[in-house]
Amino acid sequence: MKRIVLLCFLLAATTSMFAQSLPVKSGLWENVVYGDDGKPTLTALNCFTPTSLAEMMSSVAKHPGCKITGQNASSKGITIDMSCTTPKVQMTSHGVLEVIDSEHVRSTQTMKMTMDGQTKVTTTKAAASFKSPSCGKVTPGEPKITSQ
Repeated sequence: MKRIVLLCFLLAATTSMFAQSLPVKSGLWENVVYGDDGKPTLTALNCFTPTSLAEMMSSVAKHPGCKITGQNASSKGITIDMSCTTPKVQMTSHGVLEVIDSEHVRSTQTMKMTMDGQTKVTTTKAAASFKSPSCGKVTPGEPKITSQ
């Protein structure tokens, strides 16, 4: 279940992070997910290009049962709501991404997941920072997890 939650978080975070025309740089970004204690729990590298940004927004609908139910963007950030329904899992999420500057963003995502009749609500915080205009070996749309 932890992998499902992390996958949903990464999908929503990366989708919302660079959607629309947020004033952030294209290239290699490092995302850090923080636990309730404020310590990093997951670090990943992501490559974002103008083409990959558009593809990420449309990729949510390619996951069976998932859809973006609402979004609102400005030059300061974006909010995005998403839902996924499968025979075993129902999930809704509300993400808020704040643009600090063109090389730094932070986000909070609240997710409600019901699995086998049990409902759990979690809030996850993350931050991302621009690393390089070149992505090196990291391919757009395929984040590289560097620590868990």
